[in-house]
Amino acid sequence: TLKLLRTELRTLRAELDHSQSIRSIERKNADRSETRLKRQVADAFEEITQNQELINSLREQIDLHGQTMEESRQDWLERIQWYEDQWEEMANKNQIGEGEVCYVEGSEGDASDAD
Repeated sequence: TLKLLRTELRTLRAELDHSQSIRSIERKNADRSETRLKRQVADAFEEITQNQELINSLREQIDLHGQTMEESRQDWLERIQWYEDQWEEMANKNQIGEGEVCYVEGSEGDASDAD
């Protein structure tokens, strides 16, 4: 019976060692998985941060481009207005000039008729 108890004790110790070994392996696997997941989370967070910075940079560029386009639009509107004003001035001068020329021509015609 003592021999049987010793054999049983060895068997129990072997099972305990085996069980502890399995738990140790499972702990190591869990630690590796946790480390890997933490790295993945850190990488994802870094990527999100970089993407947010890129989005902010693009928004700034879009705002600057929008401002530049608005300034350019205003410049062109001013130029167009200037040209329209010049056109009106020339048209008015031509109308006045043509009227004077017609009047002068008519006056000359009247003078020659009198001769």
